[in-house]
Amino acid sequence: MSLLEWWKNSSKQYPILSALTRDVLAAQASIVASESAFSTTGRIVEDYRSSLSPATLCMFTCLQDWFVAESRNQQYNFVDEFKDNSSEEEEEYSRKILCNYDE
Repeated sequence: MSLLEWWKNSSKQYPILSALTRDVLAAQASIVASESAFSTTGRIVEDYRSSLSPATLCMFTCLQDWFVAESRNQQYNFVDEFKDNSSEEEEEYSRKILCNYDE
């Protein structure tokens, strides 16, 4: 029995954990090389920006990542194997937890 099958079969016994697991397992692996993904320092810290404080550099790094993520229109999808066993209420609950929003 695979991990996905086990969670699918156990979703009624562990509804909250299975919703969380569904969302974690739905995260797609990146094919971007780690060197490219984490080497933003050279693009932020240049000669004319070298006197920026660490907090400001952190802010620039976060903003840059948010803008790039927005341009990719990142959205998470649910694993189809779990979708059949989850109610709309469970999905909405897991979205609120993961996205940290209230409607």
